[in-house]
Amino acid sequence: MELVVDYVNTERCGVSFGGNKYSIDLVSMDDSSSSSVIKNVYNYSKEISPAPALYLGPYSSGLTGALAPLTQANSQLLIAPGAASTSVFAGRDKAFGLFVKSSSYMETSMSMLGAAGAKTVAVMFEDASFTRGVCAAVPSLAQNNNMMIVNYTQIPAAPTQDEMENVAEHYKDINPDVVVACLYDAGCGEWVRAQRAKGWSAKAEVLTVCVGSQAFIDDVGSDANYFMTPTPWHQTLDVTDTVTGWKPMDFANKYQTVTSEIPTYHGAAGGGSVSLAVAAIEAANSLSPTALSTRIAAGGIDTLYGSLSFDSNGQNSAGALVLQNDAKGHVQIVYPPSFATGQLIYPMPGWLERDCLNGKNCSGHGTCNSDGSCLCNTGFKASGDSCLFNQCPAGSATAQDSSSGELCVTCTPGKYTVTAGQQFCQNCGMESYSDSSGAITCKTCPDHSRRIFDITNEDSILGTSRDQCTCKEGTVKNEDGVCLRCPSLATCLSGTTIPTLDIERGAWRVSNTSMDVLECPIEVACPGGPGASTQCNEGYQGILCASCEQNYFYHKDSNSCKVCGEPSIQSAAERVRASVVLSILFFLLMISFGGFLVTRFAPGLVQGPALDKLNAFSGWLLKLRKKSKMKLKCLMSFAQISANIAFNCSINFPPSVETMSNVFSIANIEIVPALGIPCWLKQFDYIDTMMSYTLGPIFVMVAIMGIFVINNSDTLFSLKNDEAAVVATSKFTKAQLKEMYLLPDEVEACFTRFELKGIRKTFAFFDRNGGGSIDVEETYDLVKTLIEREITLEDVRVMFKEAKGLGPKDEMENEEIDFRAFVDMT
Repeated sequence: MELVVDYVNTERCGVSFGGNKYSIDLVSMDDSSSSSVIKNVYNYSKEISPAPALYLGPYSSGLTGALAPLTQANSQLLIAPGAASTSVFAGRDKAFGLFVKSSSYMETSMSMLGAAGAKTVAVMFEDASFTRGVCAAVPSLAQNNNMMIVNYTQIPAAPTQDEMENVAEHYKDINPDVVVACLYDAGCGEWVRAQRAKGWSAKAEVLTVCVGSQAFIDDVGSDANYFMTPTPWHQTLDVTDTVTGWKPMDFANKYQTVTSEIPTYHGAAGGGSVSLAVAAIEAANSLSPTALSTRIAAGGIDTLYGSLSFDSNGQNSAGALVLQNDAKGHVQIVYPPSFATGQLIYPMPGWLERDCLNGKNCSGHGTCNSDGSCLCNTGFKASGDSCLFNQCPAGSATAQDSSSGELCVTCTPGKYTVTAGQQFCQNCGMESYSDSSGAITCKTCPDHSRRIFDITNEDSILGTSRDQCTCKEGTVKNEDGVCLRCPSLATCLSGTTIPTLDIERGAWRVSNTSMDVLECPIEVACPGGPGASTQCNEGYQGILCASCEQNYFYHKDSNSCKVCGEPSIQSAAERVRASVVLSILFFLLMISFGGFLVTRFAPGLVQGPALDKLNAFSGWLLKLRKKSKMKLKCLMSFAQISANIAFNCSINFPPSVETMSNVFSIANIEIVPALGIPCWLKQFDYIDTMMSYTLGPIFVMVAIMGIFVINNSDTLFSLKNDEAAVVATSKFTKAQLKEMYLLPDEVEACFTRFELKGIRKTFAFFDRNGGGSIDVEETYDLVKTLIEREITLEDVRVMFKEAKGLGPKDEMENEEIDFRAFVDMT
């Protein structure tokens, strides 16, 4: 309090309100820790002139509880830095407490330990107002955090070590995870000594006070390590006092300079109560108790004790921090996390483990076990609370520099030792690696791979990862790290992966993650190269780059896509080819349709000599068709086969053969590319083009069928006009035909049912009168109209003789054959 009062009076020239500055006169009176003395002190203070503006309450709830009714009755402001009981402040609008209320004092500690996994709690408290009030809230707090109370013990005020040992003995039997000890300062040391005497401690120990106090350290030394205490304040808090501009650490340094002691929350609460009063006076610009209490109740005043806000009863609404002494005796805030300066140590070590830690601590070459023995590092063996050097095990080697105290060093990744006692770790070979420390052997690289490194670079020599294993030349690494044989049409240098696969010009793959490399039908369309996937050269697109882009069309002679309208496409050679192709088509149409058109339509249009000439021309066309049709077919087939030999066979033909192939290519009648018809469709959308290419073949098929009908029209018309043939083929049913044309069973067995049906219909076709036999004349009249080559009556007569089993010069008794002979002839 005096530090803050001195600062206000000297550095700020007092408190400002009402347009003036006023110095603070701090009057201290000894209450002798007695409620009756408190009343006497208050009565005496009323005689002081000028009368006190406000009262800073005494320490403890009991003493503050004696003063609060007096100040409230006289409408005077009371700020109490050390009272925790809610009953002191409830119903008194001019009384405020800075200390955490007793019902919330252990709340943060229990939340923290419940989250850490503690399950059982034992409670011990001195028979005093503060300790009783704080521990009374522990059972409900434990339940809220899923912990169970296993013991709740009251001990006398100011207990002795012997009284504490009785409690420690009982706790050793029930072994709770947590002990909450609500004690005053003197009881803390007695409880620590009692536990050590019984050789037991809980996983966590929470004391109401003591941790952070130098007196506690002086009393029990390093045995104070790992104990915890809730506290409303710590010097590491990050807040700036509104009045002084100090942070808690600034206050602590000034306090220690003056007193040579480390401040506890008691001193900070006293200084904070003065800062709170000054800030309220200046904010309210008044000494009126009502105005001051209204401003304080509004909260949000930053002091060296923290940022202060108050609940409806006038008590500090902030929760407690949790302090814990670490392994070196340093005080750390371990909860809440937003204020933490260190990690919670849970469970805390037992006494034997502590002795090991505080003793030789395994000579720095191991860790202490819970029973006080040592778990030594590799290369060392335990001896009491020390670790003595033995020999370096496999996976490590002798340290070349022992200045750090380490006698063995673990082999780093990329190195190994197979046996113990090695002086150096060895490097993994070219076809192996080690990806972890302490390796006793190296892992082998996948098949067909090895590491490639620069012998002058130490980092590249060490094989520390499978990723350093590079596939050898002629192989490629897949996504699983396996080296596979390089696909055809690709080049695989050392280290090639699927994405970097170098495919040849004229090759293609669906994506750069595919191993399937295919040959392009148009070599110039596919550029190839490292990482090439679906790339096509300009003018090409689609799978295998086999389609021409829009405004391009396929040019067969160059086996490439050409730009529509390119001069070379409209060259004279191309126009000549197109003319020849059209001439051939016209000639074929004329010999196929000319005779029919003249025969069918000329008589109605032309008369006299002109009609005779047309009839003669028609006869010539029909005769030419019969004579040249087969020859033209053979010639066209020969030309087309010759034209495609050089293009479709993977053989290096002599230049003369290739020239012949080019010449005969005109027989392919490729008028579409010759005329650049695909360019005519460039204004079509996709659907139009698809329909064109789909319906085109259908139209061609219909045209071919028409040609066939027309080509055989004379035969069809002769059959139509031949009533006897119609009667023979349609008059009789299947059963009647079978009955008319009987065969022995052994003969029928030589044919299928469908063959017999065809033979019977054919014979009925020749047997015009249905007499069961056919003669030479009937057969000749029909055959000469059905076959294209010339045939004579004598040729038919020879066929009949062969059917009857006669020789060419033998005479027939009659020039007829029956159905059985016809079958034999067939």
